[in-house]
Amino acid sequence: MNPDYAEHKRDRRLRKRILLALHAARVRPEAGWMSGRFLYDLIDGALPGGQRFNSDLHLLGLVRDLVNAGYAQERDERQRVDELFSLDTLSFRVTSQGTALALIRRT
Repeated sequence: MNPDYAEHKRDRRLRKRILLALHAARVRPEAGWMSGRFLYDLIDGALPGGQRFNSDLHLLGLVRDLVNAGYAQERDERQRVDELFSLDTLSFRVTSQGTALALIRRT
């Protein structure tokens, strides 16, 4: 099997898990924000070794793909300008398009 194709399939599964986790977090339309660190810990802790995130940047890249496609929203929660940019200072939530994509059953 081609290693690039295996990584592509892994990333596709991880994006789906991200959407499902964000979908489960929404309670009301104005709620549902989940911190990046909590999202990382939630998904990475539940998966076997070969299907986990490589790093914080790996998760950030996958979530940014979803944000750019309109499936999720991102919110920067840094309190000060000099605070470092990291998963700890970002929050995400699913959009209605992301919910529709997450709930599609693959046969």
